[in-house]
Amino acid sequence: MLTDRQNKFVERLLELSKDDSVVTYKERVYLTRCINDLKYGMKFQDAINGLNLSLQGLVERKKKPLTKELDVVSKELIEIYGEPDYRALNSLPNNSSVLNGEMPLF
Repeated sequence: MLTDRQNKFVERLLELSKDDSVVTYKERVYLTRCINDLKYGMKFQDAINGLNLSLQGLVERKKKPLTKELDVVSKELIEIYGEPDYRALNSLPNNSSVLNGEMPLF
C-alpha cells in the first residue's frame, strides 16, 4: 500500500504518461514501465529507482535533457528518495520490466 505522497507521485507519473502529454515517446515508455511495475506489486522505491536509472541512461545516450515537466518530477523523486543505485536492481524480481525490457500492457 502506498502512502499519500507516493500516490501523488503516481498520479503525476500517470498524467505525464498520457499520449497527449509533453514527454517524448521514450520518456513515456519508461514512465509506463514504472507504472506497470507498481501496478504489479513492485515496491515503490524499487520502481522509482528503475525509472530514474532509465531516465539517466536516456539523457546520457541522447545527449539531451529530459522534458521540463518530467525533469521536475525526477528531481523531486531523487530529492525525497535519494539517488538511484544500480545495486538496488539486484533486489528486483527476474520478471521485472526494468530488467527484461518488456512493457506489459495495462
